[in-house]
Amino acid sequence: HDALVARISHLPHIISASGARVSLQVPAEGRFGGGGLRDTTRVAGGNPEMWAEILIENRTAITAPLRETIEDLREILASLENGEQESVRQWLMTAKQRRDLYQSPIT
Repeated sequence: HDALVARISHLPHIISASGARVSLQVPAEGRFGGGGLRDTTRVAGGNPEMWAEILIENRTAITAPLRETIEDLREILASLENGEQESVRQWLMTAKQRRDLYQSPIT
């Protein structure tokens, strides 16, 4: 249970918070952002005290998926730095396929 919740709840919160920290370093620039920025940073608006407690209490379960995320970001970074368009496309395609499966009705 802890590993599942860490992957589907706690990790997305960390990713949203990181997106807000990086994308909104100059808050006024956020007004140029569209729905993607708003959607991906929405959960970063949660209560910091509550989320700090949740993350610390579940730190053992969250470290593995967080490390996987860091490795995944390193993969896309390397592909971008090397100009590997097909690798970038495949990386994005995998994300789209997983998102599509998540959104499809359970049968």
